[in-house]
Amino acid sequence: QIICRASHRSFVGLPLCRNPDYVALNIRFTIDAVTGGLAIGFFPKFLRPLAARFITNVPESIRRGITHLRPIIEERRKYLSEYGKDWTEKPNDFLSWLMDEVPDATVESMTKRMLTVNLAGIHESCLDLLLMLHFRFSHLRSQYAQPLREEVETIIEKEGWSKVSVSKVDSFLKESIRIDGIDALTLSRKAVNDFAFSDGTLILKGTRVNAGLIALHHDDALYENSKLFDPVPEDGEGAKHRFVATSPEYLSFGHGLHALYVFFFTAAELKIMLAHIVTAYDIKLEENTTRPRRLHIGNSIGANPTAKVMFRKRARYGGVQ
Repeated sequence: QIICRASHRSFVGLPLCRNPDYVALNIRFTIDAVTGGLAIGFFPKFLRPLAARFITNVPESIRRGITHLRPIIEERRKYLSEYGKDWTEKPNDFLSWLMDEVPDATVESMTKRMLTVNLAGIHESCLDLLLMLHFRFSHLRSQYAQPLREEVETIIEKEGWSKVSVSKVDSFLKESIRIDGIDALTLSRKAVNDFAFSDGTLILKGTRVNAGLIALHHDDALYENSKLFDPVPEDGEGAKHRFVATSPEYLSFGHGLHALYVFFFTAAELKIMLAHIVTAYDIKLEENTTRPRRLHIGNSIGANPTAKVMFRKRARYGGVQ
């Protein structure tokens, strides 16, 4: 719910981002789309449109979404027609950007786009944040926690809550995802024709090819002590350790022209959340528990949804000493 509300503060703004039914709708849609997509994949292609109607609630989610978004879209269109694109107090959110780009789109079409971007934002952010909390952040020792806190608090004092770079937070997030991973495979491609590599390896038409993400990120030839968690490297290559910096050696979110562009939104959102959590709370797993086992479903790697993390507000933020 926290991630959904935070994401939709940027997507549709207040007050809708805090509407309990709208939040529940978007969470449900994300779950239905992901699980439904896996299930539909088992059906022959010609049956998939029919299967989607019966094994997911996506059509109902679209109808509920229209109920919430129609009044807002119609009100904004009224202001656009009266005052033009730059009317005073125009909301600066994704819905406004979308309406500027496709002004003649139907409400149903707008709703589908909003639900789609919601899926991308919530799905990636939830996986990343849960993995971080369950293992890396819940086991933070003082040598990791204190540098993060000092960096965040120093920047907040000088700049306030802004997008200014926080290098230690950046590298902490990136190293967490490298070690834990959110997928076993990446760069999934389907050969549209037979293809022969320079070494003679033949890929037949219709074959799916993937890069092994875990094997790549745990390769000692690419990462010294690859299984060692090193969130604050001191190699002087700060740009390389930015969370959004992809490379042939770091493919969590793809690379090149087809990298996941929602990654930039996810990165900004996660940095804000981590900055707030690390400054305001002490965190650990439940007493007498070990690291929760991750869930492997097909290619996906997820955090254990039954695991519990304990939060204690720090004294300077109103918590108990």
